[in-house]
Amino acid sequence: MRRLVSFLGLGPLKSEPPHYTPTRYSWDGVISEETPLVERAILDLLGPFDSIVVLGTPEVKARWVDTGLLEEKLGTRPRFEDFRWSEGAEQWAIFSLVRRALSREADAGWCETEAPSEIVFDVTHGFRGQMLLGLAALNFTLSEWAQQAEAPTPSVRLVYGAFEAATDGVAPLWDLTQFVAVSQWNDAIQALVRFGRADDLERLGLRESQQLRAVVGRPVDVASQKRAGIAQRFGKLARQFADDLSLARFPALIESNRAGSVADLRAFLASADRAELVGQLPLLQTALSRLDAMVKPLQADRLESTAGLTALTHLAELYQRLHRFSEQVAVVREAAITAVGVATGRSPVPQVGTNGYAAARDGLEEFAKELGRARQGVFKAFGGDVERKAQLRAMLEGRALAPSDQLLGGLELFAGAFKPRNDIHHGGLGEGPSGASTLRTKLEEVTRAFVALVR
Repeated sequence: MRRLVSFLGLGPLKSEPPHYTPTRYSWDGVISEETPLVERAILDLLGPFDSIVVLGTPEVKARWVDTGLLEEKLGTRPRFEDFRWSEGAEQWAIFSLVRRALSREADAGWCETEAPSEIVFDVTHGFRGQMLLGLAALNFTLSEWAQQAEAPTPSVRLVYGAFEAATDGVAPLWDLTQFVAVSQWNDAIQALVRFGRADDLERLGLRESQQLRAVVGRPVDVASQKRAGIAQRFGKLARQFADDLSLARFPALIESNRAGSVADLRAFLASADRAELVGQLPLLQTALSRLDAMVKPLQADRLESTAGLTALTHLAELYQRLHRFSEQVAVVREAAITAVGVATGRSPVPQVGTNGYAAARDGLEEFAKELGRARQGVFKAFGGDVERKAQLRAMLEGRALAPSDQLLGGLELFAGAFKPRNDIHHGGLGEGPSGASTLRTKLEEVTRAFVALVR
């Protein structure tokens, strides 16, 4: 189901019918018949359409509709909706009318029995202010659709008949869709950078690639098809990264020497495919640079290493900025165990994701708890920070462990993260729960301590 939505103006005020200068329009190398109405050219070049909705003032209705001129020149009878052009409430009425015309719902008044799969929106004719209101309504409508992503969304193509750019009597029909799409892409990348969400990016990537593949057509040009799929691949990589971020898949986020979402996303951002995507949507350059800066600090060869600890500090800070507090405290707690392991040389040797690794990690956690309990015992037995630290160092040396600042700091982190982690994971139903503001402050403090220890 395809719908054409178009503004119609009076034409020159003292002109004789057909008012607009008859012109031929071109689209993708094809030239229309000469016509005073760009809508007729759109029907020839982009049709057919199941419904046609024309918007104009009562004066336009009197000149074009009541005289039968619109139907005569268009070759069909469209649905005409009129509006008054003045200040205040009537401008909002125009805005609402355009929104209805751009609705993704079927409209029986326009002879539609099912929702449109595609809407072509023409902004060639009418007052300049009408075009501005139309574009504002289009952007608002697309924003609403993004918030209600569960419902099917039609593709929208924005076109303009550039009469002023005519050569030898042929005016180009400009496709301005990318100037609307790039705003959607920028918003979707911002949703990832600011909130860690990428479902919108994946949908946009799929839609962009589907549209590009449709342009490529058949027979299949392999190179062109590959280029057309770049947007879809980027959207998928972004969504995989967002999923790993939301579900705290630390190895997939950190380790660059294995297949993982950050490594794969960074590889894309460093490849020629990024340049190709920017070529398709030029204004994405800045947004992609922000995304690259977001993921770059998260990479290390191995999670269980000094570089891995540094990457975890950046991940903890990222979670804090995204308000992902549960994941934030999980990073600090796991990093505390990692710090103990790195400081004592007891980092798990088996590969991440194996039973052997899980057993080694559990053993390391028990070891950290044992050291923490021993340390608490030393603290209770002796007063004064100097004496306590000296006794703890002696205790660690008795276990043949070098009492490094990293080991001591790791134990501090382990103890500091333990209660807020339990408080969050039990939903405030455990013993002595903290208020949200207090808990958030505790997380900020323990994250700062983690950063100070590692960096």
